Order: sequence, then C-alpha cells, then structure tokens
Amino acid sequence: ADGFVLKNVKVRHAKEHGIYVLESDGYLLTNFKAFYNGLYGTLTFVEDHGVQQNCEAVGHGDSGIYPGAAVESGTQRPEGTEFRYNQVIRYCDLHHNMAGYSGTNGNAVHVHHNRIYDNALGLQTDVVTGAGHPGYPGDSMLVEKNLFYDNNFNVYEEDSTVNPAFPFPVGTGLWIAGGNRHTIRNNNIYDNWRRGTMI
Repeated sequence: ADGFVLKNVKVRHAKEHGIYVLESDGYLLTNFKAFYNGLYGTLTFVEDHGVQQNCEAVGHGDSGIYPGAAVESGTQRPEGTEFRYNQVIRYCDLHHNMAGYSGTNGNAVHVHHNRIYDNALGLQTDVVTGAGHPGYPGDSMLVEKNLFYDNNFNVYEEDSTVNPAFPFPVGTGLWIAGGNRHTIRNNNIYDNWRRGTMI
C-alpha cells in the first residue's frame, strides 16, 4: 500500500501489533495512539519513505514503535546510490513498554524530538534478536534531540501490566546491540538506573 496514510486513530489490545505496515514505499502515521497491544504499537517492516509522528505508544510487550529491516539507504547502500534517511520518527511519547523504540536492522532511520521514558529499555537497535531480517546488520541510524529518562520499568515483575517478549536490560536509556555507523548526538539521557547508554 504505497502512499498509505493513517491519521487520528487509537488502536489498543490487539493480540500482536496495533498498526502493521509491510513493504510500503511511502507511508505516514500521524496523530495516533497505540495502547497495550501484545507486541508492537507500530510495526513498519521493510519500508522506505516513511514518517511516524505526533504519537503516543504505551504498554507493549516488545516496543512502542518498531521500524525494522529498513531499506538499505545508509552506508551499506548499493553502489552508485546517494545516502539518505529513509524513515523519520518524531514528536512521540513512548513509555511503559518493554522498549520504547526498537529497530532491528533499522537502517538509516532518523529518530528525533521524542520523549522516551518509563520503559524497561528506552531505545534499542540490534542484530541479536532478528536472524533472517533483510538488511542484516543495521547501519546509519541517527538519534538526536530526544529525551531518554526514567527507563526503569521492570516488566519482569509478577504484577507487571506488560508481558515481555525478550530479556532486556531494565534501567537502560538506549542500547546498540550490534550495527554499523550509528550516530547518537545531542540527546538528554538521565535517571536510567542501570546505564544511560549500552553498546
């Protein structure tokens, strides 16, 4: 569904994903809320030319927002093509999830001006949880001008309202668990009890 637009929608209590966009060239998800879906608030997988903005994602067993296996438009792009960011995540509140943001093989995604707080793990991009993802491993993500704070929500406690999908390090602002040439700059990272950043 190239050119897909979703606006002014609340999605909640789906068994797996609240919003799932698959193999689309051009999408806009704006002014939406995703609450307590089983795995992801949004899963945008194998995408190009995408924007997620002005959103709130709460209570997910994996992550609030997940642009996974993004197109190769970063430093690992095909020869003869220009570097570009292929997706943007901006102006969102991501909280009370296992991870606020997850981007397994999230190549060349620009994440800026978000508030990511009260998750077990604020932001994670990795190569360890997604064998077989296209574009393996991820590269060239830019994370800037975000707030990462109070990511100390222990989803593994017996009375947790979130059912976690993976073992993640509770109390961590952001985690790069494999990848090439990611850039993290000009963020405020504080009150994450385990680690601010983890590589």
